[in-house]
Amino acid sequence: MTETAHGYAIIEWVQSFHCAFLDYFFFGVTQLGNGAFYIVAIAFLYLCVDKRFAVKVFYLFIVGILANTIIKDCICAPRPDPEKVRIVMGYRSHGFSFPSGHSQGVLAFWGYCLTRFKSSGFVAAAVCLIVLIPVSRLYLGVHFPADVVGGLVIGAITIAVFVFFYRLIERVRWEDKQALALCFLIGGPLLFFLLHPTAEVGQFIGTMIGFGTGAFLERRFIGFEERAAVPVQIAKMAVCAASLALVMYLCARIPVMPNVRNLVLYAIGGFWVGYGIPYCIVALKKKRAAPEAC
Repeated sequence: MTETAHGYAIIEWVQSFHCAFLDYFFFGVTQLGNGAFYIVAIAFLYLCVDKRFAVKVFYLFIVGILANTIIKDCICAPRPDPEKVRIVMGYRSHGFSFPSGHSQGVLAFWGYCLTRFKSSGFVAAAVCLIVLIPVSRLYLGVHFPADVVGGLVIGAITIAVFVFFYRLIERVRWEDKQALALCFLIGGPLLFFLLHPTAEVGQFIGTMIGFGTGAFLERRFIGFEERAAVPVQIAKMAVCAASLALVMYLCARIPVMPNVRNLVLYAIGGFWVGYGIPYCIVALKKKRAAPEAC
């Protein structure tokens, strides 16, 4: 009870600085911690910057989300009572409170990206987001301080554990064990889905299966080049965004069990980004090069 009282006191203090500008500012900042933002960011890394690093970030992010889901379901901590906090622009979050997924995700994603991108501008932007997104959760009144701190701590632990296990996995020559690799990429996530068959888990497991399998096959059979002229990069992301939007649209309208529907459609969307788009890019390059060779 005392901890909850202290939590409300801190939320009240953070919200005491409220004004119209900060309402819009923190509402916008918290959107940068949503899953949709990270999916687009990882797709951009994969298609336009560094595909191998993008695959690492993807698995770090997905494993972190699934860990967050398990912890929340085990602890079942309630969110702040809407009657006791200020509601900002009608924004509310659902589900359990501890740990904060936004805080965990922002530290895991941007913290890990700092191991690859070290320019001063990127570091400054990453640090700002790591600070501002957790603060936005308090300002919006959807998390207690303990949720935010717990999320940051678990995010840091996620990076450490992920780096350790990924180094072990990288030692295996998966190209020589394709059947085993595909069983690992598909069977493991499906087993998790059977244990936690919710609609939300279906989204992430479907993406994990589709994108993971697609990226593995792309590396084995295609080997597309991420770097390209700016118009080509814009075209890549436009196709990617349109396909992801189509998946979300279908997920909201196809009258099938939500968990199975999400699993299948997000798997298709993930595979399209991981393999389909790279395949189309390479095929178009070959088609253009053919007349020149003649």
